[in-house]
Amino acid sequence: MSKPRLVIIGNCMAPVRMLEQLLAPGAAAYDITIFNAEPRGNYDRILLSPVLSGEKTFADSVIHDDAWYAAQGITLHKGEKIVEIYCAARSVRAQSGRSASYDKLVIATGSSSFMTPVPGRNLPGVLADRDLNDVDATLRQVRSGGRNVVIGGGQLQLEATAGPKAQGRPVTVENLMERQPDASAAYPLQEELESCGIDLRCGGNDKAILGRDKLVGDVSVGAWCSDLLRSGVSCERHGALTIAVFRTLDDRIFALEDCCPHKGDLSAAATCMGAA
Repeated sequence: MSKPRLVIIGNCMAPVRMLEQLLAPGAAAYDITIFNAEPRGNYDRILLSPVLSGEKTFADSVIHDDAWYAAQGITLHKGEKIVEIYCAARSVRAQSGRSASYDKLVIATGSSSFMTPVPGRNLPGVLADRDLNDVDATLRQVRSGGRNVVIGGGQLQLEATAGPKAQGRPVTVENLMERQPDASAAYPLQEELESCGIDLRCGGNDKAILGRDKLVGDVSVGAWCSDLLRSGVSCERHGALTIAVFRTLDDRIFALEDCCPHKGDLSAAATCMGAA
């Protein structure tokens, strides 16, 4: 008797955590196929900041290598971005033309970078910092010299300053949003950052990017799942599960992680991992 077909779009931390739970009892109950837009396996994105600073290598961030997927009987298609979901036919199609049919579908692509919408955001030297390709591009840029500007004052953005600082390059942080910590924690953090030589500017409102320096920005994230709404997939929060798990109006399709917003809210990594 054939197993039900489970197709997963995305190979980030949360879907792999879900797989570990599914596989824990023993033999897989599903015939599992994964499509990953990145041309590599699964890795811990949170460790990209230490990779950027030179404290770790990409190999240190790998969670499961190709051998693990093979041992579990999982088909992993790397570098295959899904561009269409055919709900009626219960199938997906990748940009390459490769397709797969499913009985259950999990959309777990994570979010995409959103650069501040001002003139100059497409200039050379303006980068987002979301995946390994971004880290590699940032390292090449930092090593070329000049001042570096980081837009955003969240944890990942502040960690991104470690790369330029490790290379002895000057760094300015533009924090446009509200502070994540409260005042009792924010001011000591600001003093600590400034003592490390980081030029921290809070409450600004950038009007344009002029392109004179190097800029790394990960101001916000946008939900990739919105690209699939043209396929008739609509997402809503699943009240019986945690806040990072969504069900769609098609009961065969689920959305996990921060790929699909609920009232504009995208869940954090820790919440997504717990949900998985």
